[in-house]
Amino acid sequence: MTALMRPALACALISLLAGCAMHTPLPASGAHVLAPETAPAATSRDDIPPPVARPLSPPLPQPRHKAETYSVVVNQVPVRELLFALARDARVNVDIHSGIE
Repeated sequence: MTALMRPALACALISLLAGCAMHTPLPASGAHVLAPETAPAATSRDDIPPPVARPLSPPLPQPRHKAETYSVVVNQVPVRELLFALARDARVNVDIHSGIE
């Protein structure tokens, strides 16, 4: 720390401490909302829920069957015919856009 910074730091620290020491709280207004001064209600053992018997964790993953895969080798076959043939063999319904060539 340089010699020029020490007086500035001391002045800032004194200002900060003086500001904190002079703080006086403002009185509450008559319209201020206050919580009612009542003792908390005594709880009985019947109000307390039982502890959780089992852990709250997600179910274990289930194994899945392997999806069918196909290898297709074609030469100069229209895409519409190829997709319809694959759909027929896989027994699935397909809807092919008219713009596919």
